[in-house]
Amino acid sequence: MRRWSMLRIGPVGVMEAGAPWATREQTLYRLRNVDESVFEQIHHGHRIIGTRNLLAHGYDIVDYEILWTVIERWLEPLEIDLRSISE
Repeated sequence: MRRWSMLRIGPVGVMEAGAPWATREQTLYRLRNVDESVFEQIHHGHRIIGTRNLLAHGYDIVDYEILWTVIERWLEPLEIDLRSISE
């Protein structure tokens, strides 16, 4: 099992050390599998993963006004969560 120390925070999210950049949602999924206790420190982590899945697989049914509202409201708190767990 990989350890949390093998992950790091980058400009687009949590990533595995030495791995190519990935989206926050993909790396949150990885983080959940590596260390559930750290993942639980991210508010709405499961919803973020679900939103990524909707965008990737159900993009034709996305209400972009709702999506933009979510981004405006929750992107900054997500960044704060990621920075706090990286310290």
